[in-house]
Amino acid sequence: MLPEHSRPVIALAKLAVDPRGTNCVESGSDLTSNHQSGSKMNVWVYKSDRKSGYYLYVTAKDDFSAVPDTLLTRLGKLELALEFELHKKRKLASENAETVLENLRQQSYHLQINDPLVYGSLPEYSR
Repeated sequence: MLPEHSRPVIALAKLAVDPRGTNCVESGSDLTSNHQSGSKMNVWVYKSDRKSGYYLYVTAKDDFSAVPDTLLTRLGKLELALEFELHKKRKLASENAETVLENLRQQSYHLQINDPLVYGSLPEYSR
C-alpha cells in the first residue's frame, strides 16, 4: 500500500487538455471554481507532454488564465494527473506544501520541476 502522502484523494482518468483549446471548462462554473483563502485549497495538477517531470498546479480545474502564455507554450498539452485538497501539513513527494499554497494564493499557479538536469542528483527531500 502507498504511504498516505502519495495517494491521490480522487482517482482520475487521464484527460488531455489543450490549455488554449475550446475544451476547457469555464472557470467560474460550480464544478471548477476554487476561491478558497483559508489554510486548505483544492488543487488540480497537470503533467506536461513536452517537458518530462514538469507539473503545473492550478486553483481551478482547466483554468490556465493566470499562467503566463510563454510557460503554457513551453509546457505543450497538459494532462490532468490528479486532484486533491492541499493544506500546509500535507506531505508532497517533491514540494513543500506551504510554498505551493503560497504560490497558488499569490499567482494562482505553481510549477513543479522534477528534472535531474535542473536539480542534479539531489535527493527529492533536499529540494
